[in-house]
Formats: sequence, C-alpha cells, structure tokens
Amino acid sequence: MISFAYAEINGLAMESLSHFVVIFFVITSLYYLFETKHIVLPIILLFFGIFSNGNGLLLVPLGIVGLIITKDYKKLTLWTVFSIVAIIIFFIDYEKGNTPFDASIFKRLAYVFPIYMGGIGGLESIKINQILGVLGILFSIYFLIFKKSYQSHITLSALLLFFLGTYLLISSKRQYTDSIALLRGAYLINSVCIFVVFYILFYKIHLKTWIKSKNYKLSNWVFLSILFLTLIYQARNYTKWIQIFGYQKRSIQSVLVMITGNTKQLYLDEGTIHNIPLNMRPGLDTLIKKGIFDNSDVLKTLLVKPMDINHKDILGDFDNKIDIISIDGTQIPDNPYITINAKINGYLKNPSNGLGLICLQNGEKTYYELPLKNDKLFHVKPIKGRDFYFEYMIPKRFLKSNSFEMSFLMFQNRKIYQSNGTQKINWNNQYNTNLTFSKFLNLNIMEPALDTLQKPQFFEAFYNGEKHEIVVHLDTAQNGNINYLQFSDTESLNTFQIELTHLKERAEKNLASVIFSQKEAKSFLKKRNGLFKLSLISKKGEEKFKTYPLKSLYYFKFN
Repeated sequence: MISFAYAEINGLAMESLSHFVVIFFVITSLYYLFETKHIVLPIILLFFGIFSNGNGLLLVPLGIVGLIITKDYKKLTLWTVFSIVAIIIFFIDYEKGNTPFDASIFKRLAYVFPIYMGGIGGLESIKINQILGVLGILFSIYFLIFKKSYQSHITLSALLLFFLGTYLLISSKRQYTDSIALLRGAYLINSVCIFVVFYILFYKIHLKTWIKSKNYKLSNWVFLSILFLTLIYQARNYTKWIQIFGYQKRSIQSVLVMITGNTKQLYLDEGTIHNIPLNMRPGLDTLIKKGIFDNSDVLKTLLVKPMDINHKDILGDFDNKIDIISIDGTQIPDNPYITINAKINGYLKNPSNGLGLICLQNGEKTYYELPLKNDKLFHVKPIKGRDFYFEYMIPKRFLKSNSFEMSFLMFQNRKIYQSNGTQKINWNNQYNTNLTFSKFLNLNIMEPALDTLQKPQFFEAFYNGEKHEIVVHLDTAQNGNINYLQFSDTESLNTFQIELTHLKERAEKNLASVIFSQKEAKSFLKKRNGLFKLSLISKKGEEKFKTYPLKSLYYFKFN
C-alpha cells in the first residue's frame, strides 16, 4: 500500500480513494465471511465495498458462490438478502454509460487485459506488461483449475477472482488502446494485489511439503530472491516517484503561467480569467488568493520576441512534421495575443535542438525563437525522440498587420532549418463595431437533459475593462438551435444564462458569441467574486434543453 509505484495517483484524490479503499473493504469482508463465524460485520463491509467503487459489486457473486462451496446456507441466505438490498439501493437513479457491447469488445479484452494485469512491472512498456500479464493468467489457471485452490483456500481464491473480475470490467469499459492510458498507475494496485495472492497461495500450497522434507535451503533462497526483487522494484519506482513530484510541481507552475500569461496585461484593475481548463483546478484558488497575477517574471517567459537571423543561414528543410492543434486569439480582435498549440513529431533528438518561428507579412520575414526549454512552461520536459506538444503566445503588437503567414524553424547543432508548409493566420475580418451587450437571463432550467456526446468547444474569451466577450464553437446541429451560455456557480447551485448570437461572418465556422458589460455582471451577481463553470444550453424547437458541459471556468472579480 505504501509502494512508490503509486506516485502517479498521489495527486488524484478520487482515484486513489476509490481504488485503494474498495480493496480494504473487499479483503476484510471476504475474510470475515469465510474465515470467521461473523455475518453482520461482513455484510456491513459489503455495503462499504459496493459504495466505495463499482467493482465492489463483485463481492455479491463471490460471496454467494463461496458460501455454496462451503455449504454455509444460513450465511448464504442472509448474504443474498442483503446483497439484493445493496444492489437495489446502488441502481436507484443510476445513470448508464455509453460503452458499446459488440464483437469488438472481445478483441479489445484480448489485447488490454494482459497489459492491465501485468502492470506490476511499472516499467512503462506494453510488451513487458503483456508478458507479465500472460504469466499472471497462467498462474491463475494453475491455482484455480489445476490446484483447485477454492477447495482449501476459499478466501484467497475469491480475492483472486475479484481482482481478475476488476480487470475484466476495466478492460471492457475503458476504451483505450494507446500506451499512455494503458500504462497509467491508477489501476496498478490491482496488479500488485494479484501477484501478492499468487505469492501467498504458492506458500500455502507448497510450504508444508517443504517443511516435511526439511528443504529449508530451497525456501530460504526463494524468500531471499523475492526480497531482492522487491528492493529493485522499489528502487525503480522511487525514481518514478521523484519524477511524478517534479511533474506536479511543474503542473502548478503551468497554472501560474496560464493565469499570468493570459491575464496580467488584460486585467490590470479588475477582470476575468478566461478559459481556465478544469484539469488545471488543483491549486487555482490558492493562486488567486495569493495574488499571483502580478508575476511578471513568468509573463516574460511567454512572450515570443523577434531575433536577428539572416535568411542565408537557413540550410534547408527539416523532416519533423509539425501539426497545428489550435490557433486562438483570432476571433476577438481586441485580444492582444495569438495563442498557438502545436505538436512536433520526434522532437529533440539531441538536447541542443530548438524551435523558432517565421512570420511573413507583406513580403517581409520576422524571426522568433520559442522558449520551449523553460521548466516553468511545461508539465513534462521534452524527451529525446518523443512527440512534443507545445503552446506559445505571440503579442499582436509584435506583428505589423492583421494577418501573417507562419512557418517553423529548427535549430540543430548550431544549424538552422525551415519547415516546408506555411499557415495563414487572419484576425481582421471578424470585427464588428455594432455588437450589442447581451442580457443575463434565468431560464429556471432545473433538470436539463444531460447530453455529453456532442461537446462544443470553448473557443476564446476576452475582457478589456468595459465588456466581456466569449466565443463558442458549435457543431452543425447546435448551430441551428436556440443556444444559451450557462454560468454555474461552483460554490452553490445558482445559475444564469446569456443567449448566444450567431454572427454572419462566423456562420461558416459555426461560431457564436456573447458580449456583456462588467457593470451588468456586477449588478446581476451582486458582487459575488468567484469561479463559474461554463455549459452550453441548447434546444431545437419544442424539445427539452440539453446541457453540453464546457471544460472551462470563468472567474469574476469585482472591487
């Protein structure tokens, strides 16, 4: 339970609590059910197990089958009755997920089940996990089928089936196939527990034979070997533990950068933090209370400043492909930044590499170097040969017109190379001086139909001291609906809505916006400072409203 291997979830409260606590209740419930005469205590622990995490429901069939095997029919009757009660309570007002059940699920199970099961390695390798997972499957078959462990070791056998069942559920519900998701540490505890059960079963079955034959040397060497492997395992995961703490430190720094870089110059007196992703939530309140907005040192690391480069020094094209993920800051002309999110494939083949930018305006080229190697800017440091995601902000005041063509530079061993393609960026034609302020509404939408399948995108937001402007990207169906942007107070259940306006110049892009004054917000919110979750409330004709959550927060601050 205190293994360094679990470092990844030390900052994920919900996952660490649910995945760890359910195991405690499952072990204790099965122990008191099969190893003692108690029945009230294991039933109480059954309820705690079920309501700790969904896989706690596996206690129900394991308890029923185990009591049938042990022929304890009195316990079986009570266990079954209370299991039915627990299941009924659990599924009251239950919201079903959207996991498809078809033939493809068996193919996915065959692929990901061994990877999850072999996670004990913690070695960040799918192949190693698969090998250890197949080994675990063979051990399970050996103990459950060949040795029939359930006849003499019912508790350990039930525990083994619980962990195997847990991974079956995870493999069927989690539709991941990439290495990042499959090798996460969130589910590692189950793999460790499975191999611990193997270890205990092995000695339960074989140790008596060794003692009778007085083969102490064999048992001692096995114990010492396991101890040695354990020390190596912990040492390996200690390094990972240190890396994770570094990740968390940089994660908090990135929150600081996101806030100060996107807001310091925009909101000098009072204003609104815009587009704060929900996954940046940890530490945000603390940063706000401490007044981190004035951290000018961090802001300097974000600005992309021009540099002197002679175009004759550029030797040719580089091979690494750069994908543009998003370009923000183009829909609201008053926003002083262009923010570009991109990915470069196989970047940093050696640590001296760097990236730059070329802006072509009216036939004139301006060169910039991107501050990609600053620890304050990124969650994870670039790794040799890996794809690298990066984001940077260009102040519009550095650009000489309302549009430019962009291409990239690579600095490699003191040599300069240029990318093949160019990207044209324009933020001029969206401006409209006739926009009117929106009005706050209260639609009294108590129970909107929840629909998370089609999620609109939070596109851009800006506040300049007089008005707020927010742009949302809709899908084609939503674009023809009646749409409201809903603000939900994170401290209470209070909500209000503003109707979205579809502008003609944005129609092709399915963009809609709202504009409202700071004075209006101050009056409506009764000077309530704080964070508000954003959602799109949309309906077609006489249909019910549907809610589409946006992964962003909006922060109001009034003097």
